[in-house]
Amino acid sequence: MDNDVKMYSQVAAAAGVTDQEAMVACYMLGLSQAGKTLDEAATLLRVTRPIARRHARSWSIRFPDYPSAAAPVFLTWEKEKRGRWVLLDGTRELADAVSDGKGTGCYVARIIGHSARYDGSSAEVAIARCSEAIEESCVHLIGAEDVAILGPRKGDIVRLAPTDIGNPTTLARALHS
Repeated sequence: MDNDVKMYSQVAAAAGVTDQEAMVACYMLGLSQAGKTLDEAATLLRVTRPIARRHARSWSIRFPDYPSAAAPVFLTWEKEKRGRWVLLDGTRELADAVSDGKGTGCYVARIIGHSARYDGSSAEVAIARCSEAIEESCVHLIGAEDVAILGPRKGDIVRLAPTDIGNPTTLARALHS
């Protein structure tokens, strides 16, 4: 057990994450090496598949049913006329964000065809919240295991979702070395 604790703390120190994050990564790596699937790992960790997928992607852990995010589907929020933002999946509108109509500067984002609304004090906030929801259910929405959603933040277009636990290169190097 002391060796396991030392390994967790070494991985945590090298990756710049908590011991708990490192423990989950080491456990997932062990499950992967034992031939378990991502679904089995999620069940053993008692988390949802999107959360397990986030860990596997962040730490570059491959499972038989999840090869890791080598080539995610990129989706970008684009601004249309009159402050409306739209997220396209090819030519199909996947989501949009519009002013709440009250003149307060607040925005409401939604996934087309779903009842959930993502309110925000600005377009950036509403879009970020909606993007997180889209990433969690990307398999059901667009049939892709991994997406990278780009959108506005402080005047630039940046990756909004998924958010990684840390720098993937640093995490992978710490875990796999």
